[in-house]
Amino acid sequence: MPTGPLAALAALALLACQPHKSGRIPADATLLYEVDFSAPDNTVGKLPAVVPLGDEQKFPSRIPSQVFLGSPTVVAKLCGLEQQPLQLTAAHGVQGIEGVEFLIDKGRKHHHVELDLCIAALGAPPVPAQKMQLAVFLDIAEAYAVAFLASGEIGVVDPNLAPETAVDPRLVDAHWEPNKPMHLAVDFDSDTQRWQVALDGKQIYDGELRMSVPRAVRVVIRGNPTNQAALDNVLIWAAKPIDVDVPAPRAGEEK
Repeated sequence: MPTGPLAALAALALLACQPHKSGRIPADATLLYEVDFSAPDNTVGKLPAVVPLGDEQKFPSRIPSQVFLGSPTVVAKLCGLEQQPLQLTAAHGVQGIEGVEFLIDKGRKHHHVELDLCIAALGAPPVPAQKMQLAVFLDIAEAYAVAFLASGEIGVVDPNLAPETAVDPRLVDAHWEPNKPMHLAVDFDSDTQRWQVALDGKQIYDGELRMSVPRAVRVVIRGNPTNQAALDNVLIWAAKPIDVDVPAPRAGEEK
């Protein structure tokens, strides 16, 4: 049985299997985001509400920090998500890229991210370099990601892997299905230098990472113009404060 930091990480990661409720966060954790794109903050047919450009990102927040690119749109329902999710589509993207970003607390060592995600369509990538067409990115400071491929496979992006294995579904024993909602959870920790991924309550990946200063979580779609997905119920919390004061992030100042 693991002890020390690894045991603590394993205990925190078990929360990835728990239902989506803000009350399920650890007693010593800080809630950063609980976002469901509902009224009164959001309106169907409009862009999601975000933090005004240049303003401090305050926690907890019910809205994302910023639109990453494109024109993500709040919709009444899509792809099995029935409670006013956010639509991401490559057709409305800037150069085929569209997403939202959540700036995170740099003063914590452990972060937990979970969200409901449903893929309506992922077509053939227009170029080989866009094999990954939907991703949940961790910017920490290098970019790691959970990647969704048109083949139905799920992979991971690790900047420490060789280029030919940078999006490698062989590392993850899981698949997605069109129009079938998934509950994705990711934990990452600077003490243990590891990250873990769970899908619908089952761990599907546990790997090393090189984490320095955490910056943001991004959900991004790109590539084939038919690509479309929906996300909802974003929950992000942080634990294990560091001993150094760090400035609060500001929307739009970091890309």
